[in-house]
Amino acid sequence: MKRERFSLTSGLKLTQNEAGRSYQVPFYKAVCFDLFDTLVFFDKTTYYTVREQGLLETSIDPAMFNQAWKSTRDDAFNGTIRTLAERYRKVMEIIGCDADAYLEYLCKLEVQAATLATRPVEGIQDLLSDLKRSKKRLGLITNASCIAPLILSILGWQTHFDETVFSYLEKVRKPDPEIFFLASRRLVCRTDCMAYVSDGDRFELTGASDAGLDPIRFDPSGEYKNHPLPPGCFDCKDINSLRERLLT
Repeated sequence: MKRERFSLTSGLKLTQNEAGRSYQVPFYKAVCFDLFDTLVFFDKTTYYTVREQGLLETSIDPAMFNQAWKSTRDDAFNGTIRTLAERYRKVMEIIGCDADAYLEYLCKLEVQAATLATRPVEGIQDLLSDLKRSKKRLGLITNASCIAPLILSILGWQTHFDETVFSYLEKVRKPDPEIFFLASRRLVCRTDCMAYVSDGDRFELTGASDAGLDPIRFDPSGEYKNHPLPPGCFDCKDINSLRERLLT
C-alpha cells in the first residue's frame, strides 16, 4: 500500500512505495491547459467548407471572403479586433460588401461551422471533471481570437475553468511569460505549484517554464512530437500518462 505525506517543499509530495522507498512527485494546486490540439481538435477543412457552402447562399464570393478573413487573423488574435461582429465588419469592408445586411446570417454560420469543426480530445472531458473533483484550480491559456469562448460554449465547458486567459483579450501571446504570470495571479497560485499542459507548439512550453510553471507536453495528434522541449519538461504519450501525472 502507498503511504503519502506532503513535504515542506513547495509543490512536491513524498510518496512511499511498497518497499518503503520514498520518492518525490509533483503536487499541483493549479493546472492550466492550452486549447487547440491539446483539449480539442479543430478541423479547419470542415470549418472553411461549411462556411463556404453557407456563403454560396448569398451574393458574397467565398474566395474573396476567406482571403479577407485570413488577412484579419493577426488583429483578431492580438485584440485589435475583439468580437465576431467587428471582424465581419472589417472583412466586409475589405471586400466591399454591406456588413449590416449579412451580419446576423454570418454569426449563425460561424456557430454552425465551429460546431462541426470542433471535436474534444478523447478522455479530456473526464480528466477535466476529475481534476475539478480533486479540488485543483483549472486555467485555460491560449493564443486565440474570440472563437475560443465560442468553442467553450459549444462544448458546454464554460464552468470547467476557474480562469481563462485569451490572447485577444489580454493583448499578450504565448510564449511571453507574462501571460502565464497573469494566469497565476488570477488563480491566486504560485507558479511553482502550477502545471501547464500543451501540445508544445511555438515554444509555449518554454514560456511556461520560464515563468516557473511545470511544463507538460500532451500532443494527442502527434503533430508536434519533434518540436524542442524545455529542460525538465515531462512528455505524456497518451491520456492515461497525463492523468497519472496530474492526479497522482
